[in-house]
Parts: sequence; structure tokens; C-alpha cells
Amino acid sequence: MASAAKPTPRQQQPAIDIRAAELPDVETILDMLTKLAASQRAETRVHATVEHLRRDLFGANKRVDALIAERGGVPVGLALFQELYST
Repeated sequence: MASAAKPTPRQQQPAIDIRAAELPDVETILDMLTKLAASQRAETRVHATVEHLRRDLFGANKRVDALIAERGGVPVGLALFQELYST
């Protein structure tokens, strides 16, 4: 009888879940943005604060949307987007 193939490390990892960002995520979002800037040697170009993100993601005059990617409940990715249509 043939034995089942052993799962690879990638197959053993939990799936990635994508969800809409929520108000409690603003600190995580800022951390991700700061780490991205650092990886591109652009730390001084991040001027956003937690307050800016709260206002722009969840305020009355919302300016941007965000999605959070999680693996096993741990944030592993971020997508920020805004409406813009030009012809």
C-alpha cells in the first residue's frame, strides 16, 4: 500500500484570509506602512499618524479603503486603495 505524500511546509501553513480593515487595525496599518518605507530606505517619507489613518479610513469624509491579509489571524499584508477614475 502506498503511503500518502508528506505535506510540504507551504501546504501546512494556514490559508491567507483577506478582510476589510477595521478601526482597531490602524496601528497595524501604520506599522506595515513604516516597515515598507524602511525596506525601501524611505522612512522619512512616511508622515501618516494613527490619527490620520483613523480620519482617512473611517472618518466622515473617508478618503481611502484598506484590506488586511491574515494568516492564522496574524496580519501579513495590506492593500490601500482609493477611488480614482481618469480618462
